[in-house]
Amino acid sequence: MLRKQRMLAFVVVSAVCVSLANAQINYGNFNADTVEYQQVTESSVTDPLPLFGAPSVFGDSLLFSPVNFGITTGGGSFDYMDGQLTTTIVALGLNRIEKIEFSERGDWTLLGTGTGNTTASVANTMFVRITQVDGAGPFTPVDATVQMTFTPDGGSYNLIDHRGQNLPFEGTTLVDVDAMLAAAGYPGRQALKVDVTLDNSLAAFSETSSIAYIKKKQAEGLSITAIVPEPATLGLLAFGGLWLCRRR
Repeated sequence: MLRKQRMLAFVVVSAVCVSLANAQINYGNFNADTVEYQQVTESSVTDPLPLFGAPSVFGDSLLFSPVNFGITTGGGSFDYMDGQLTTTIVALGLNRIEKIEFSERGDWTLLGTGTGNTTASVANTMFVRITQVDGAGPFTPVDATVQMTFTPDGGSYNLIDHRGQNLPFEGTTLVDVDAMLAAAGYPGRQALKVDVTLDNSLAAFSETSSIAYIKKKQAEGLSITAIVPEPATLGLLAFGGLWLCRRR
């Protein structure tokens, strides 16, 4: 009987893990000024959704106000939270995707009695894949993996050096899509479609008499901004191509 109970418990735990691993929310498509964010989806293998919540659009930016992306530990415990965001950015009309800017904000709290082993940290890894470009000729998708840069102190905080309550952190990254194409052997080509995946994580560990807390902000907590060339730049590129064609 005891063996059957153990087997049942294992099946239940396994089912919960599978459920978390497959959990995702697809928020659909969002039209911005010059691009469209398609199939905006969040998922997590550690926590119930939503973590980020449904986004909004301002200009060419996709904005998130995380609803439940935070952890608190106390009394010698550890916690970890991981969430993913995916979308495909598609240039509208004659626009092209030149750069993509990522930014986020949050805060941490480290209080109590302890050592530098009481910690809180934040990380964000971005996977960028260019899948479609303008112009004729063969093209193979171009990939890049980028780590977000956090301030202060790289997003890692401890009780000795970073004691305090609701202390702010910020993260920013600018991905130069044009430079990715040039480095991959496609100079002069411009991106029409880019797949983006963000892997966001928080971690916190507290000692017996301390607490550690870290959270992504609820107001403008995370943003993805597609940067396109100015209309004048696009005009010059089109004129240059036309001139070359006539000369040939």
